[in-house]
Amino acid sequence: MTKPADTFWGKVADIGVCMLVTNNGAGLRARPMAAIADEVSGMIRFLANKQDYKDNEINNDPEVCLTFADNSSNTFVSVTGTARIEHRPEMVLQHWISDADAYFEHGANDPDAILIEVMPRVGEYWDGPGAMATAFEIMRAKVTGDTPDMGENQTVRLS
Repeated sequence: MTKPADTFWGKVADIGVCMLVTNNGAGLRARPMAAIADEVSGMIRFLANKQDYKDNEINNDPEVCLTFADNSSNTFVSVTGTARIEHRPEMVLQHWISDADAYFEHGANDPDAILIEVMPRVGEYWDGPGAMATAFEIMRAKVTGDTPDMGENQTVRLS
């Protein structure tokens, strides 16, 4: 049987792109980011441009939320954790992914490239049935008065 933590990390890696939610001082702000999931270290990392203010927001308030969604499989993941900024070029290079080349003029050696590291505390995932099964469950629940079975939901303590 697969442990909930293994399932969590698999879903994060499979979906790959999430909304990173930070606090900019005036409220919450979300933006899409490509996640680099590392189950071994227990970290989710992002390559980012220090000119985009994410580092300032995280330095002022390191609490973040990540939301992953795959509508085609009805799979959703939420992560609550603490972020920190890693400025060392060797760390950026170590975690560089080729897709990031499109965002940085000098690639992995770009002086504006930083690494955001998120240490998840709590993860939660929902793995629902497909669209047809969901429609059936809603109709069944209306007829029977039962609550629809919308699939698996699991909360995972990560740290």
